[in-house]
Amino acid sequence: MGFVKLQVGEQLFHTTTGTLKRFPNTLLGRLEEGTHFIDRSPLAFTHILNLYRTGILLVDNDLVEQELEYYELKGLNYDIKDVFPPPNIGFPQSWAAHMAIRSIQLFSRAMELGLRSFSIQIDPNGLAKGIPRQLFQTRRDRHFWHDFSHSFVMAPPGSTDDFGLAFREHFNVTLTPSYPNMVLAVTNMDGKPTEHEAVSWVVFRTKLIRTPPQQLTYGMCGLVLLDAYELQFTLPDTLTASTIPERVKTVVNGILKSEDVMVDILMLN
Repeated sequence: MGFVKLQVGEQLFHTTTGTLKRFPNTLLGRLEEGTHFIDRSPLAFTHILNLYRTGILLVDNDLVEQELEYYELKGLNYDIKDVFPPPNIGFPQSWAAHMAIRSIQLFSRAMELGLRSFSIQIDPNGLAKGIPRQLFQTRRDRHFWHDFSHSFVMAPPGSTDDFGLAFREHFNVTLTPSYPNMVLAVTNMDGKPTEHEAVSWVVFRTKLIRTPPQQLTYGMCGLVLLDAYELQFTLPDTLTASTIPERVKTVVNGILKSEDVMVDILMLN
């Protein structure tokens, strides 16, 4: 069994001839040990190589299916798991379920790179900080993190709690919201609109306590409390690339069931 280095586009992958012999009569199955260059998309190749390793093809975009023909994998005997978001799950209906499905890409990428323990902070403006360098290399990585982190700013009340509870149980991911650390003061004492003033929560509370009522400019203000979050990932040893979709499916079903129960309770009241 020899070692194989595959330079696919701008990304380098490592595997063995033994892994590639799972499908011997294919483009990759015929490769000998050494270094090879393949001028194709590294994003799709992540799923192609995972197919050789696990015998399971995870399909999360059209490009993966298009590449099967090039790698001579079309029509062979392997399991296919479609991880496209189900049509009845969308951001407006269930933020937590939507984010769970989006996380498949994050978990798959982390597993591919051997990252099981890392943390990420999301500030009140939806900017992610502390992302491991390995997870922020390609345009697709940057696009993912931009959308993923900004989604927290738009989360409906209570949705981040549902997301956090489900992911702590199934993926050992802890979501910790910080105390609101920024306030937008919208109107002043006499009720006339004023420009939005961003102040820290501590400053805002201090002014409320110490400023005489007649001098307080926040008397009738409308407030938006902006949360920050920390995501601590400690992925369990039992988690593998092939089990990620099934676990996410369990998470999504649990979230939707929980939200249905809450809707029923609200309607009864």
